Amino acid sequence: MNWKEKRRHLFIYIKYMIPSLFDLSVYSICSMISGMMTSKWINATAMGAVSVASPYVSFIYAYGLIYGVGGATVVSVYRGRGEEETAKKAFTLNLTFMVATILAIAAAAFLFANQLARLLGATPENMEYVIQYLRITALFTLPYGFSYSLSMLLKADGHPLVGLAGSAAASGTNLILLFVLVKVMHMDIAGVALATAMAQVVLSIIYFSHFLTKRSTLKLVRFTFSWKEIGRIVQLGIPDALSEASSGVFAIIFNYLAFRTMGEDGIVIFSIINYINLLAVQMLLGATQGMQPLVSFAKGKKDPALCKLYLRFARIFSVVIVAAIFSICVFGTDWVVSGFISPGDTHIYAQARRALLIFSGSLIPVGFNIVSIGYFSAMELPKYSQFLSLFRGSVGITLIGILLAALLGETGIWLAVPVAEALGVMVSVFFLVKGRKKYQY
Repeated sequence: MNWKEKRRHLFIYIKYMIPSLFDLSVYSICSMISGMMTSKWINATAMGAVSVASPYVSFIYAYGLIYGVGGATVVSVYRGRGEEETAKKAFTLNLTFMVATILAIAAAAFLFANQLARLLGATPENMEYVIQYLRITALFTLPYGFSYSLSMLLKADGHPLVGLAGSAAASGTNLILLFVLVKVMHMDIAGVALATAMAQVVLSIIYFSHFLTKRSTLKLVRFTFSWKEIGRIVQLGIPDALSEASSGVFAIIFNYLAFRTMGEDGIVIFSIINYINLLAVQMLLGATQGMQPLVSFAKGKKDPALCKLYLRFARIFSVVIVAAIFSICVFGTDWVVSGFISPGDTHIYAQARRALLIFSGSLIPVGFNIVSIGYFSAMELPKYSQFLSLFRGSVGITLIGILLAALLGETGIWLAVPVAEALGVMVSVFFLVKGRKKYQY
C-alpha cells in the first residue's frame, strides 16, 4: 500500500473517529461540569450521590453498546460482502430486540429504586439524593441506551458525521437545563437528573431521524426473528460493553472502599477520580469506535493489511488522548481538584490532590487496553476481548482493589487501577502475539 493510499485511509478513519470522539468526550465533559455545578449549587454530598448512582447509567450505556457494537459489526460485515438486504434485516432485528429489553430494565429499575440505591452503595447521608436521581433516570432509560447504540449504527450506515449535530444539540440542552432547573428553579438533584435525561432524549430523536431519511441505506424492514443472529450480535458487543460497564463496576467497588476507609469524604474524593476516569475511557472509546466498523468492513473484504492500518491509526490517536489527559492531571492537579472542592477545605483538598496524582498513572496503559479490546471485537474474536475486558474492568480490578486497600489503606485504593491496567497490557500483548499468525493481524 503506497503513501497516498495510507493517507486516504487515514482521512476515512478521522471521518469516522471525530464524531465518536466528539460525542463521547462532550458527554464526559458535560458530566464533569454537571458534577462541579452540583457541588457548588447544591452541595458535595449531592455530587457524591450522583457518583453513587452513576453505575446504573454506565450499565445502561453498556447494554446499549452491546447492540451498537455487535449490531454495527454484523451489519458492516454483511455490507462488506455486498449483502445489503441481509444487513437491513439484521439492523431491524437488532433495534427491536434492544428496545424491548431496555423497557423491561427501565420498569424494574423504577419499581426497585430503593433496593437499587442500597446495592449501588448509597449511604445514610446521600440515600434520598440517590433514590431521587435513580427514579428520574429510570424513566428515561430507553433514550440513554438507544442513543448510545444508534451512535455506532450511524457509522455502520456510513454517516458518522450525523453524530456531531446530535452531540452539540444534546450538550447544549444539558447545560441550559442544568442552569434553569437547578440554579433558577432550585430543583436540586431532581433537576440534575432531568437535565441529563432530556439531553439523551434530544440525542435519540436526532439519531433515529436519520434512519427515516432517504440518505440512510439501513432501513427498518420486515425480518424473521433469529436467536442465532441475536446471539452473534450479543457475543460481539459484550467485550466493548464490558469496557463501558467497567466504569460502573469501578464506581461501585471504589465508592464502597473509599467510604469504608475515609467515610463520606472518600465518596466525594472518588467522585472526582470517577469523572477523570470517565473522560479518559469515553475519549479512548471514541478513538476505538471510529476504527471498529472500518476494521469489520475490511475483514468482510478479506483485507488484513487494511485491518492492521486502521488499528495503527487508533493506537496513534489513543496515545495523543492519553498524553493530553495525563498532562492535565499531573501539571494541572490544583486546577482540576479546585473545580470540585474548595481549597479552603484543606484536609479533603489535600487528600483529593494526592489521590488524583496516584490515579493518573493508570492513564498510561489504559489506551492500549481499550483499543485492543475494540480491535478484537471488530475482528470477531470475542473470547480475547471478553477476557481482557473482564480482567481489567471488573474481576481483576476488584481483586486488586480489595487486596491493595487491605495492605496500603487509602493509597492502595488509588493505586489499584494503575496496577490493573498495567497487568491488562501484558494480557493484551499475549493475545496479540498468540493470534497474529492464526488470524493474520
